[in-house]
Amino acid sequence: MSVITDYIESLENVIIEEAKISNSEPVKVMAKKIEEDRILRNITMDMVDVKSNNISKIGYNQEKQILRVEFANTGLYQYSEVPKTVYDEMVINESVGTYFSKNIRNIFKCTKLR
Repeated sequence: MSVITDYIESLENVIIEEAKISNSEPVKVMAKKIEEDRILRNITMDMVDVKSNNISKIGYNQEKQILRVEFANTGLYQYSEVPKTVYDEMVINESVGTYFSKNIRNIFKCTKLR
């Protein structure tokens, strides 16, 4: 891990610990969000290469309905509550990028992983 990543993780830990002793609703909400994001980041899946100018790899976890998309230049993103049919259609689509733009982007909840 990088120094920045370590620092962010330590700040997250402080927020989580503070939420355990605090009566502050915003702190508790923030701690819950951090814990949910950590769970999402720890889901493993196989990534497959795709032919696209902007997308290099995609992966899917059917049990959690999580889609991951690795973009060529902007990093790895995770999309929640994506039905298996959407993933299956994306994989076989002639234009993965166009399919993604029309059927996934701005439709499903997105978390940047890196």
